[in-house]
Amino acid sequence: MQNPLRAPAPVGFHKFLFRHGWNLVSFPALPEDPSLQNTIGAQLTGSESELHSDRIVTFDPNEGEWLDAWLNEEGVWVGSLSLDTLRYDIAYWVLVREENPDSQDSPHFRACP
Repeated sequence: MQNPLRAPAPVGFHKFLFRHGWNLVSFPALPEDPSLQNTIGAQLTGSESELHSDRIVTFDPNEGEWLDAWLNEEGVWVGSLSLDTLRYDIAYWVLVREENPDSQDSPHFRACP
């Protein structure tokens, strides 16, 4: 029997619409596994070349440095941000390259309490 006072996970989802160029985004809720691979996965456009791939960039105030990741052709994030978990307290810049399609309906993910 489910506890009526506790919401089952997940409790909802988020959708983002990314257009060509730089898009600023933050995450008001994150999934149980807030890794970049789990949260965004391969919902953007990857390439064998970093120069043609969509990318995500952020500034880590704790380390005092910029972190970035780009999506390769296998749908795996590569770079200094690729192994990190996404956080509530910082924003991320998402670059959608001009030669890649706008994200029409996503990225989206299921958020947990």
